[in-house]
Amino acid sequence: TSIELAKARGPFPAIKGSIYDPENLKWQPPRWPQWLGEKPTHDWGRPPLDWDAIVEGIKQHGIRNAAQTTIAPTGTIATVTGVEGYGCEPVFALAYIRHVNDNGKDLQLTYVSPSFMAALKEAGLDEETRQRVIDQVLEQGTCQHIEELPDWIKHTFVVSMDITAEEHVRMQAALQAFVDNSISKCVVGDTLVLTEQGLTPIAALGELRLPDQFAPLDTRVVSPQRVEPTDAFYYGGWRETRRITLRYGLTLEGTPNHRVHVLDADGRVVFRRLDELKPGDLVVVYAGQRLYGPPGGPLPAFSGTFRTSSHRIAFPERMSPDLAFFLGAVAAEGAITVNGVSISGTDRGLLETLQRIAQEQFGLQGYIARDKRNRVQYLQLNSRALRHWLVADLGMEPGAANKSIPTVVLRAAEEEIRAFLRGLFLDAYMTQDGRTFGITLASERLIRQLQVLLLNMDVVATVRQTAERAWNLTVQGEELDRLAEQIGFVETWKNERIARRNQGRLHLTRNYSRLLPEAITQALRAMQREGASLRRGFAVERTEEARSYQRARVNLRAGHRLSRADARRIYETLKAQGAHHPVAEAFFAQDDEHKLYLPVEQVETGFAEVFDISVPGSHAFIANGLGNHNTINFPPDATPEDVAEAYMLAWKLGCKGLTVYVTGSREKVVLETKATAKAKGKDVALAAPETKETPQAVTSVPAPAQPAEQPRLWNEPKKPRPSVLPGWTYRVETPLGRAFVTINENGEGQPFEVFVNTSKAGSETAAISEAIGRLISYILRLASTVSPRERLEEVWRQLNGIGGGRAAGFGPNRVRSLADGIAQALRRYLDQPKHFRAVEAEEREMLAFHLQSSKDGGSAKSGDNGSTVSEAAQPVPLL
Repeated sequence: TSIELAKARGPFPAIKGSIYDPENLKWQPPRWPQWLGEKPTHDWGRPPLDWDAIVEGIKQHGIRNAAQTTIAPTGTIATVTGVEGYGCEPVFALAYIRHVNDNGKDLQLTYVSPSFMAALKEAGLDEETRQRVIDQVLEQGTCQHIEELPDWIKHTFVVSMDITAEEHVRMQAALQAFVDNSISKCVVGDTLVLTEQGLTPIAALGELRLPDQFAPLDTRVVSPQRVEPTDAFYYGGWRETRRITLRYGLTLEGTPNHRVHVLDADGRVVFRRLDELKPGDLVVVYAGQRLYGPPGGPLPAFSGTFRTSSHRIAFPERMSPDLAFFLGAVAAEGAITVNGVSISGTDRGLLETLQRIAQEQFGLQGYIARDKRNRVQYLQLNSRALRHWLVADLGMEPGAANKSIPTVVLRAAEEEIRAFLRGLFLDAYMTQDGRTFGITLASERLIRQLQVLLLNMDVVATVRQTAERAWNLTVQGEELDRLAEQIGFVETWKNERIARRNQGRLHLTRNYSRLLPEAITQALRAMQREGASLRRGFAVERTEEARSYQRARVNLRAGHRLSRADARRIYETLKAQGAHHPVAEAFFAQDDEHKLYLPVEQVETGFAEVFDISVPGSHAFIANGLGNHNTINFPPDATPEDVAEAYMLAWKLGCKGLTVYVTGSREKVVLETKATAKAKGKDVALAAPETKETPQAVTSVPAPAQPAEQPRLWNEPKKPRPSVLPGWTYRVETPLGRAFVTINENGEGQPFEVFVNTSKAGSETAAISEAIGRLISYILRLASTVSPRERLEEVWRQLNGIGGGRAAGFGPNRVRSLADGIAQALRRYLDQPKHFRAVEAEEREMLAFHLQSSKDGGSAKSGDNGSTVSEAAQPVPLL
């Protein structure tokens, strides 16, 4: 079938160089191992396969499927789509309990095979007998022990616990002959994964340390396409690895079968295994995502204890720019000693600044002293509690070679990361002409973390080893301009040098790291040879345009690597005149400003602890700047010997992987029979499914003394709006002007809709405001078991802290963007006490009464206390 698809639609894009490459076919049809003895002669009624014809078909047309990961349908997919069997595997049970996590609660659903229920009727069993059979199947999951059933039903409806482990394994061996990717692909623990809230070492994403195990993981990571959720964290233990080093010193280490994005000879971005890479191959690096964590992120609490005689100090609960600057100085110029922290320097003013920060953040009074042997001064902070917090809680190991950037900094807000870098760069240097900036440290880990951190900030830095215990990072050219714009150095002399870096420069800087590969220049040169004129795309009568045209023309003719702007302009100019080239077309169809194409310089073999995450959407994630890419059910009485025998047989049959599940062996499971649940001491109250003409495949298990299904008050996709609603309006000053956020309630204390009014009608700002209000209102009015107030809390979390080009206000009143201003209004509403809302509601009712009374015969009525209630004196309800 895959060959037929390839014949109609073409083979999969990366077939060249793969095991299915028609020009160098490495794939071989599965063969019966001779050491297993004579091959069975029974064909079980399956259609014959001409393997020679399949091999010839691959050589002629290729195949459409790049890799086979499983034989569909699997368990859940089969149940949802109504398939009775799980592909080639028998079902878990004819009836079972499915556990679903419903907002933290265990929702139990009962499943009974519709085909089995239909077969009971076909066998002519009366209703009472059918009900008794179903009760027994609900208890055990199998029907083999039920005497009332005819043999043909028992023979047909066989479940996983009815066959032997050997039969399971032999079926897996037959399936896995056609499965390519059963072995997990991992990277080492220091690999920095780019998440929605900044960088995180992959090892820090989960605490699991049982080899070859998965654990649930709910976080959002950045893939080459978008931000996507994860669903699992994997620890692979110690494995053989491949470490690739790219130009500019970027590295990635992972298992040999781990795949990364590369640019192939056809101009396409494809995945390729680490053990397939060789020097010269172009790996795709992703830069400039600029994703950071929220400001004021939480910090680990102090986990140590104070000695009886020790001075009590405080520990900050939230990250701040001052604390980030202090941590940067510790990482650069500091030493974590047995009794505290020492930070050295030649500028007493900087040391006094750090002394003030230590006093404000920790309540710790340090002192500044001078080293009599040289001009260096140092700030001494004596506190074993501070040392413990830095080492044990933040992970800042003592020793120059062990330094690293704490995870709380990698996941910090943009301004906090900039502050950390200003502190770290106290130890940096800059050449006299201001054209090279660098820092040399004894810690390779810190230098490489810094390189990836700068890459997220759209700054490409070069890393190299300069001595046995010295690692150097340098920034030059346009990359240094980007760095200086974002950081702002503390020392005046560095800023002065970088200000004069372009003085006396005769030629424009060439940002070599951003130039496109030579193959693209060659493809554009081939397009030009078709007779197209490059001059048509450039207005050469103007001086600046003439220089641009001349530069592009000369570089193209000389075969030099081109800048992205020049190359794309040349391509569009030649393409408009009818010139074509498949490499250029494929390349520019996927290229964007965030991609770098760096050649592999070295591939090394190693051995390390490895980790992985599962991204169910695109099956890819960005790590270190690079684009990175089965079950036996045993019965409850299975013994360790049974499991061992199954694994040995799987190994002999050449299986790529095997998972064994012994029924009832785990406390938390997705599927289990009623008998297994009872054995665990669970209170199971299952109502048998109906056995009428239309059997129910899945039914909800009701909780005691509750209806089986919660009635819905409406049938539309969202709640209808009443004609009158009470609410509150909040005024917020935002960078885009004053905004009014109105939140109406449904009359029962739950938010119902939100209106956002800013600027003049018809403006872009007003349109965005209306769009945000509509989306929030739609979320609140959707039919859901989650309360509207909880949904509004989640909306606040998503909008809070979003930053824009400028901010309004200062300190706690600072509003970073329109979205952040709306979030602050939502927070004021959510923090409003319930009793306040009740008083407001009562006042509105009183106002309505007095207004109605005034209409009936007076301008105002006296209250019980003799005061006069007027329309202007009372809050006006929003209708």
